[in-house]
Amino acid sequence: MTFYKLGVLGYPLEHSLSPKLHRYFLQQTNLSGSYDLFEVPPDQLAKWVSSISALGLTGFNVTIPHKISIMPYLKDISESAKMIGAVNTVIVKPDGLYGDNTDAEGFIAPLRHQFNGRHALILGSGGASRAVAYALKKAGIETITIYSRSAGLELTPDLLSDVICLVNATPVGMFPDIDKSPVSIELLKALPKEALVYDLIYNPVQTRLLKEASDLNLEVQGGLSMLISQGAYSFELWTGIEKRHELISHALEKRELFGN
Repeated sequence: MTFYKLGVLGYPLEHSLSPKLHRYFLQQTNLSGSYDLFEVPPDQLAKWVSSISALGLTGFNVTIPHKISIMPYLKDISESAKMIGAVNTVIVKPDGLYGDNTDAEGFIAPLRHQFNGRHALILGSGGASRAVAYALKKAGIETITIYSRSAGLELTPDLLSDVICLVNATPVGMFPDIDKSPVSIELLKALPKEALVYDLIYNPVQTRLLKEASDLNLEVQGGLSMLISQGAYSFELWTGIEKRHELISHALEKRELFGN
């Protein structure tokens, strides 16, 4: 019987719910396997990659801060991951490591919002941000602004006045710093009343950003549905078990198992 040795590569990982999720997927598909945390600082990435054979991994997810920096170590990368410019899923094969990106599909999966052109604002410029931009373009967004504090762009009410979709792709507000938000209430008030506020953070399930946006009667979407959806796509890539839609549906029904 095949044993699927899986995990997630990132730093830090104390917030990660991926082990709970993928152990649930293994249980639901009656597969034997494990899913572990590989907390690797950026300066230790090369050393960790060289140890993959010894670890006996089948595949692994990639999260902050390695989604871009893992790419030079891969033998090949899917076309979508190349276009996005980031990898969140690695399949380990006898001849090397193969990269893919399921973040874009995971991001779009829970959306029922009609964008009809318009303007989206993405907070953050890392690997997740690139996947979101790719997904929003496919969903029909016409103009995308990527905001990064390091680039010196300042958020102002005028910048948000025509934004139909505001996405937080930064770790601001993530456990344990749950009292923080990347956007002030004053800026949220500048959004059109039909705007969607989407926070990729899933721990906590309801971030301060989502609570404050909801209090303003804006439509909100948290990151747990994205986590479940992208995770099911990754699980299918590793195992070849084509049950991602069934796994997503079941996991969403049992979301309390993964939320907090």
